[in-house]
Amino acid sequence: MRVLLIDDHPIVVDTLAMGLRLEGLDVHVAPSLDPPAILDLVGQAAPDVVLLDLDLGGANSLPLIGPITGAGARVVMVTGERDPVALGRCLEHGALGVVSKHLPFARLQQAVLDAVSGRNVMPESDRVALLEAAARWRRTELARLAPFAGLTRRERSVLGHLVDGHSAEEIATAEFVSMATVRSQIQAVLRKLQVNSQLAAVALAKQHHWSPDTPQDPPT
Repeated sequence: MRVLLIDDHPIVVDTLAMGLRLEGLDVHVAPSLDPPAILDLVGQAAPDVVLLDLDLGGANSLPLIGPITGAGARVVMVTGERDPVALGRCLEHGALGVVSKHLPFARLQQAVLDAVSGRNVMPESDRVALLEAAARWRRTELARLAPFAGLTRRERSVLGHLVDGHSAEEIATAEFVSMATVRSQIQAVLRKLQVNSQLAAVALAKQHHWSPDTPQDPPT
């Protein structure tokens, strides 16, 4: 069985690789953490199991889970992350399970061997709890973003300017549009947010921790 380790912590990689090789596994270590390079390596090495850290040097590896599982590998997240929402989203994206780096090495190694053998790598109750945490987070995000869902790109930009304290004149200058256009866009924002003033619109945005960079919909 072929195992691929993708992690930015050399000590973790070296320790895992040594232990798994002693178990007779064919272990490879990703030399690069660049996503295209990782996916190329997965295609070339055709691993049975991929051990993937969620945090690859500051970059989130969540988008890699789907393509890796699509290539036929089982993904086990080996991570120091404790946030149940982040871990639940890993499962939603197709990870077989999540294993904490804080566990004793023997437990970590056993989880990998379970994945290689096709067994569960975590208790089903833990898996269900993480998936439920991710589902609750998504419902909360939907409620938080609901007031702003109908804003167009231009209206989001205008609201962002208002949140930053810019006047209509400053917005017109920054966006290279007429004052009449800005006033029309501000009125559209107020109407869609169901508020009566720019101050109320700004207060609503701050209350919901909204910014122009906030996604229209919660991430999948």
